[in-house]
This record gives sequence, C-alpha cells and structure tokens, in this order.
Amino acid sequence: MEPIKKILPYDRTDRKIVELLRENKYLDAVKFCKEEKELGLKEAKEHVDSLATSYGIQRPKGCGSKAAVLFLIAAVFVYSLL
Repeated sequence: MEPIKKILPYDRTDRKIVELLRENKYLDAVKFCKEEKELGLKEAKEHVDSLATSYGIQRPKGCGSKAAVLFLIAAVFVYSLL
C-alpha cells in the first residue's frame, strides 16, 4: 500500500477547509469554500471533496445521503438571504 502524499494547501482558504474537514465539519467546509472562493454549490463541494481525497480525510458518515445534500442546499440558500 502506497503512503498518501501530503500536499500543502494552496492558500489560506484551503488550509481552513482542511482544518474544518479534520474536525468532521464537512458542511461547514463546503459553505466556507462557497463563500470565500465565490463558487457555486456544486463547484465548492467538488473542491472540498478533492482536498479531502488529497489529504486522505473521510467524510463523516451520512454526508452522502440525499437528505444531507438537500439540507446543505437549504442551509446555503437561507444563509445567503441573511
């Protein structure tokens, strides 16, 4: 089995995302990425997933379910109205 290469985060935002992922705060990481990098929800999720894969960080259980995705979309929408 090959060891996972540790890649330095690209910038301050990526470092914060990795920190949130290590604290099992996946949804917060996606929301933070979306806001800071001014990405759409899908692009933010893909970016967070790519960082998680690069660092060998597993998503918390249940984050792959449809309910979690719908909750994330609703939370980002409500948050954007504030």
